[in-house]
Formats: sequence, structure tokens, C-alpha cells
Amino acid sequence: MSFYLLHILNEGYVIKKHRGHLICEKNGEARQIALEDLRGIILAAKDTMLSDQLISAILSHDAFILHCNDKYQPIGLTAPLPRLARISVAEQQAKATDTFKSEIWHLLMAAKTCNQIAVLKLMKCRYHYLEAKIKETPINESACARYYWREYFKGLGYDKLTRRHDPEHTINGMLNYGYAVLGALCHRSLVAHGLSPLFGVHHQGSFHGNPLVYDIIEPWRSFVDYHLCAYLHKKPQSDIKEWLQESRCCWEQIVHIAPNNHQKLVDAVDYCVKSLASVFDEQKTTKLWLPQMTNIV
Repeated sequence: MSFYLLHILNEGYVIKKHRGHLICEKNGEARQIALEDLRGIILAAKDTMLSDQLISAILSHDAFILHCNDKYQPIGLTAPLPRLARISVAEQQAKATDTFKSEIWHLLMAAKTCNQIAVLKLMKCRYHYLEAKIKETPINESACARYYWREYFKGLGYDKLTRRHDPEHTINGMLNYGYAVLGALCHRSLVAHGLSPLFGVHHQGSFHGNPLVYDIIEPWRSFVDYHLCAYLHKKPQSDIKEWLQESRCCWEQIVHIAPNNHQKLVDAVDYCVKSLASVFDEQKTTKLWLPQMTNIV
């Protein structure tokens, strides 16, 4: 089964439930999608009406609603409540040792760094420093990040732009939007597979955070980075609303998972989280499947 993300970018839609389908209506025209095929809704428009019945149906189908403000910045998430889909998974997650969690984190960071290298190669930027750092244990995340973003922004033509000091820049806003959608997908999958987003393997709990979401999202960020680079190459003067419309294609990218098994990126995220549940359940880090940029078809 293939799942979908519904983006609401224009005002005036009325969204309701009818016979197992989500119905979008505006100016007398209606479109529909089966609720069982829905992964999430991104609300990035004012004056959108959703019925309580629909919201309940969305959550009962393990889908989410990502809310954006008038600047198209994600500001909230409506997601299903955590539950114990597999008791053994929850028990093993709670009992995981620091050593075991460190092993998982190293795999996540290695996959993230490999994907960053692939992005820089595709952009024809320097990447050899990352190739050296990936051989270290533990991988120096902050050093890799500083190098990666310097080269990435150079490749986009923004030599002085940084992630930390220019949070309001349009490019950073575009990246943050993509990461927010990724985070919502990861959160949904963690809950669906019986994992608690509150117990991370590296990130610590905070007022705004779900640590395990921030852990598992790391190898996936490069897919947003690459898609944004390709988009800006075609339309360098785009604003964030245009990026929101274009970014829908990002989740349709096909990722190679196993022999004769190719899935959309939106589905592959769920496959990855499902493998993480198996890691905790069986106490074997070899069960973890992580994405590779080279596996984009």
C-alpha cells in the first residue's frame, strides 16, 4: 500500500469525512482520498475547516496534522496518542543500556554522514573531510555539521549563510519546513510501532522535544537538503510558499529498500522506524535499516 501526504496551501477549503474517505471541498468542487491511504495533512493555509469527526478519523488511522503559521512555519503537531502496540518493544526500549543506545546512535550518525557526503558530491562540493571523520568512533557530529553546512551553502551560492546565526533566512526556512514534515512522519511511525518518542538514544528530553524523533530523523535530513538544492537550481528566486508546493514531490521520491523492493520516501521512513522497533525487541542493532542517498532511483 502507498501512503500520501495532503498539503493544504490555499485558503477556503472545507475538509470532512464521508464513508471512509477524506473529502476536500472548495467552490463547489470536491476531491477525495481514502483515509486508510493517508499518512498526514499539512495545514499551511488560513480559514481551513476540519470537522471533529474528521480529526478523530485521521488520528484513528495513525495519521497526523501538521499546523503552520501565516509565514508557512510549522508550529504544532496533532498526532495519535502513544500506545503499546508491542509490549516487548516498549519494555526493551525502557531497559536499553547506554552502550546499546550509543551503538544505535553511531549507526544513525554514520548513515547521516554518508548521506551528507552524497549530497556534497552531487553538488560538486568538497567532501573529503567528512570521509575522514566518518571513520572515527564516535563521529564528531558538531565538526561534521560545521563543515557540511559551510560547503552546502557555498554550493547554493550563499557563502556567508549559516544554520545557527541566520534562522530567519528563506533558505533555512525551507529546510526547516522539510525537516518538520520529516519529524511528523517519524513521530507518527514511532507511535504506530509501539515506541515512545520521549526516550531517545542520544538526544535528551526538553520542553519542546521528542528525543527519539530527533534521533531517527538524522539520516533522512539529506533527502530534504538534496531536493531543495535541485529545486533552487531550477528556480533560484523562489519564495517559501513555492517551495511548499514543490516539496510535495520530495515525499514521492523512490528509495531502494531491499532486493526487488522500492518504496516512496514517505513509506520508507515507516520501514526504517519499524526496523528500529525490531532492534529494541531483539536487542540486535543489525536489524536497523537506514536510508542511503545512493539508493534513490
